[in-house]
Amino acid sequence: MSESKTERLMRSRTRARSRMTRAGISSMLLAASLLLLCPGCTQHSEGKATASGPRGEQPRAGSSTEKNTGGDAPVGKVKRIVFLDKESCCDCTRKRQDITWDNLQAALAAAPVKPAVEVIHLDSQADQAAVYTDLEPVMVPPALYFFDHEELLLDMVQGEIAQDQIEKILN
Repeated sequence: MSESKTERLMRSRTRARSRMTRAGISSMLLAASLLLLCPGCTQHSEGKATASGPRGEQPRAGSSTEKNTGGDAPVGKVKRIVFLDKESCCDCTRKRQDITWDNLQAALAAAPVKPAVEVIHLDSQADQAAVYTDLEPVMVPPALYFFDHEELLLDMVQGEIAQDQIEKILN
């Protein structure tokens, strides 16, 4: 019997909560460190919500509406990636989002199978973002959520994410 998407999300939440216990303290320390390093942030806004990357780019290596075109390449464990960012944010967060987006694109370019990428803005698409932040809360945007073929959460990373971190999850 096939399980519903709700059941799969509930199973992912259970797995996520057990990981949260292990990662909770380190995430809180990371968030506190970033806040201390960036006290002089200035807020800016860049227009309306779009289904694009942090700089208004369209996702280059797949999107929520685009099918995976990996051809005869082996099926990877990651089927879908959700990139959660903020549309209106301070300069340091914007820089972190841009760096992470570029690292994601570079990692996807090197990947044998290109998972679909969906971009959701935490501030202007809060209802859509809540589906993911309920699985694993975001302390420091951006966040990347990696899902398998059964829509189970494989991993979640946040903050400034290096290309090699993403490649390890993809491979």
